Amino acid sequence: MTADEQFERIADELGLRGASVGTMFGKRALKANGKAFACLLADTLAFRLGAGSATHTTALGLPEATLFDPPGRERPFTRTGSPCR
Repeated sequence: MTADEQFERIADELGLRGASVGTMFGKRALKANGKAFACLLADTLAFRLGAGSATHTTALGLPEATLFDPPGRERPFTRTGSPCR
């Protein structure tokens, strides 16, 4: 299944719970109450999980999991949306 297909499947499932499709950084995103919590960037799905949470820690343990770094400059975003310095 491609990233686009996965995004559509997740969007359909979460749409039933009130999530909507929008954009973030000019890319397709999923939003709740107008705030993005997931984004499709090229062939990668990125999710906001809450830094330091058990879910975040578990997700980073998955193969190929990385912190969200849209420009690819090894400066991942923090939960405030600002790059780490």
